[in-house]
Amino acid sequence: MDTSGVKVLESADDIQERRQQVLDCYRRFKELSGVRRQKLENLYRFQFFRRDADKLEKWIQEKLQIASDENYKDPTNLQVSLPCPYVCQHTA
Repeated sequence: MDTSGVKVLESADDIQERRQQVLDCYRRFKELSGVRRQKLENLYRFQFFRRDADKLEKWIQEKLQIASDENYKDPTNLQVSLPCPYVCQHTA
């Protein structure tokens, strides 16, 4: 009976050690997944920024083309100045 009691204690220690290993692995997994989530969220926001910047750049190019056109001298070609729809959406 003494030997079985010792085996139970040894196996209990082994179980505790294994449990601690699993908990440590899970904690590291949660930390790494949090870091990865933050990186993905940053990339997501950056892609929206790039999309909006591309739209703004295209809008500027269109307005520059209109501004450099020589037809501005003809009063029939005057247009109402339209505000940029993207400038107020993002602040640096």
